Amino acid sequence: MSGILRGMALRVWVEPVEVGAPTVAARAVTDAVEAEAPRGREPIVVWLGADDRPGHAPAPWTADGVFEALGATARLSVAGPSPRVGPHPSADEGPFVELSLPGALAPLRVRDAWIGARACIVAPCREAADGTGPVGSAFAALAHRLGGVRPRDPAAVAGKLGARWAPLLFSHVGVVVDATWWAHADDDEIVEVQRCIGYSHAADDDVVRADRWLAAQVGRTAPTGDVRVRGTAARSPWPTIPAPHVDTPWARRTAGGLWRTAPAVPARGRTTPGSLARAWDEYRREGNR
Repeated sequence: MSGILRGMALRVWVEPVEVGAPTVAARAVTDAVEAEAPRGREPIVVWLGADDRPGHAPAPWTADGVFEALGATARLSVAGPSPRVGPHPSADEGPFVELSLPGALAPLRVRDAWIGARACIVAPCREAADGTGPVGSAFAALAHRLGGVRPRDPAAVAGKLGARWAPLLFSHVGVVVDATWWAHADDDEIVEVQRCIGYSHAADDDVVRADRWLAAQVGRTAPTGDVRVRGTAARSPWPTIPAPHVDTPWARRTAGGLWRTAPAVPARGRTTPGSLARAWDEYRREGNR
């Protein structure tokens, strides 16, 4: 049974992404999250990338670490561009099942292989354009992947639905956020953070708690005390990351407003910053061979 239930502290694992062995962090985080999953269920990796820029898709070494933890038989569903993921068995084949889920515009057509599987959602640490934090943005991407939301629905709306639907579809929902870099949907600048984060998702308010915790780490709000942090990097300091300011109704009305409290940071182009930039380029070259 998941240890993350309403009224209990959300358990989050944090591991450092090391230059010499970048896959280790994702493997350790996935191992910790999967320890709470029921046995005997097929693992499916749901890979969520917005585009192939660093910080806007999970780094390829995160995929390697996740699959090292889950095993070679884990199946993969890719939504959005990716620099290199695979080859792995596909979770996007086979018959569909129609499901009526709360809040969906229409019955969802979901692959039969997804129903009751152990899902590992892998997403970048990327803020959405409407002010939704990285975890809410990941579940928004999942909702759009499933359908049942309008293409133009803001992440604040789609994220709540994705967070509600995931525990209804899967026997266990693990979330792995690749925070090698921190990105924003409307800004080319990214910040090197060098962390991998994970938790087991059991209820829709877990998303709010996880994003509030992330906001506190980068200096945007005070800690709330409802998150228990484990892992090698549990106590190491994070960089301060000002929130780009985009004044939208969704940013003001939702928890995503935590991400919109400071003047915009000028973009500095698409140069990949930090010590892992070379590793990203090397993975991309390998994937293009």
